[in-house]
Amino acid sequence: HKPTESLQWDQGCIGTANWGGTRLCEFLEAAGFNKENSSVKHVIFEGLDSDSKKRNYCTSIPIERAIDPDCDVLLAYEMNGKPLSRDHGHPLRVIVPGVAGARQVKYLGYIGPLLQQERIKHQLDYVIMSRAKITLSEKEPNSQWQQLLNKAFPPGMDASNLDTTSMPAIQETPVTSAITNLMEGDTIKLHGGKISVKG
Repeated sequence: HKPTESLQWDQGCIGTANWGGTRLCEFLEAAGFNKENSSVKHVIFEGLDSDSKKRNYCTSIPIERAIDPDCDVLLAYEMNGKPLSRDHGHPLRVIVPGVAGARQVKYLGYIGPLLQQERIKHQLDYVIMSRAKITLSEKEPNSQWQQLLNKAFPPGMDASNLDTTSMPAIQETPVTSAITNLMEGDTIKLHGGKISVKG
């Protein structure tokens, strides 16, 4: 395989959890968003975490994914039946099934004017109280995490001969798995002509 230009993720960053929260499509609907009467193409999420230059982590997903109930995009405030911990994005994070981890923004900031609606009730109240920063936009954010990093390139290209801004940001990821009981270089023995693999 061809190494990436930055972090070597190997099989990837894999984890499992039961998430609890509010579906983004329901939240946007309750806030009065109507795609038919809108030029919005992206939902931008901005976290409270920042880099050394004080730029907050910020990425987006297409509006079609955000409003599709079958995509199950979640504004999560619970993990495994407990309030979201600081390590996992307290007070609120976005979960986007089937999409690269770079789009799963943690520590969401405050809610913009469009989403401050008095009629949002019940489980949506938590999302409002956490003041998540969710912006509806015609364009992707101009952040480095959307425009420069987390890109996929054709095999013949590398960082020395490409313009990263011309390539789309990674969204969907293929279904992957990781073998966890065997490591590269391990010596294995066959048992009845078989190898036990766990993952």
